[in-house]
Amino acid sequence: MVARPTVLSKPRQHDDGRPILNPMPPRKRQLHLLTGLRPPPCSPAQADEFATGLRQFDRGEYWQAHECWEQAWRMMGDTRDDDAEVVLRGLIQLAAACHCAGVGRWQAAHGNLHKAWPKLASFPQPFWGVDLAILGEALTPLIRLEAPELTPLLAVKLVPTSG
Repeated sequence: MVARPTVLSKPRQHDDGRPILNPMPPRKRQLHLLTGLRPPPCSPAQADEFATGLRQFDRGEYWQAHECWEQAWRMMGDTRDDDAEVVLRGLIQLAAACHCAGVGRWQAAHGNLHKAWPKLASFPQPFWGVDLAILGEALTPLIRLEAPELTPLLAVKLVPTSG
């Protein structure tokens, strides 16, 4: 059985205001082309998926977190306000890295961590309630490790922002 997509309260639109008739996942932005990133708008459905993913990640349920965050990502649009989708993709890739490390797929964990790192490092401010500066501090020493030494990746937690 195929899951039905979540319906947003506000239909997605192109930058010029035309409705997106055949919604697809948001375009993948090229990190080197982005400037002035800010947290994207977050619908109630995205907030639910994201919060569920945070709880799952911190319980070590990395694949489930990856799936929830991917659902939140798929609801993003293609406007300038959504450029920080790269950060959410970085969290998705981090969850994939942790999942792979947890099942002993060290090369895949290493590859996903190296894909996630530049996306997460590009946004050293809170993202939907997660303190990315603290996450960056935790990941910085891990990015230098070789694939079989990534066991500490499984101790990474996502710290909520204070206040």
